Amino acid sequence: MRKLTGNHIEVLFHYYINPSPHPRETVPAIKTVIQNFVDDGILTVFPEGEAGYCITFKGNKFIKMILETPYPVQRWTNPTKEEE
Repeated sequence: MRKLTGNHIEVLFHYYINPSPHPRETVPAIKTVIQNFVDDGILTVFPEGEAGYCITFKGNKFIKMILETPYPVQRWTNPTKEEE
């Protein structure tokens, strides 16, 4: 399993919204992220022959998981007692 970076998230949501080429697609780090997503079945080449990529079914499920992730919450505990 790959660890995600900010570049991964940004590229993923770019192609989720728009199949046109990524504005930084020639940057080596972005090229690597795109290829990783293709290799992992998250992106596929845009089917209508235009440059760019689109999200696969697997990619849509992954995005749904990200969007359903709640914000973290803070929890206060008594440091002198063990938690149950």
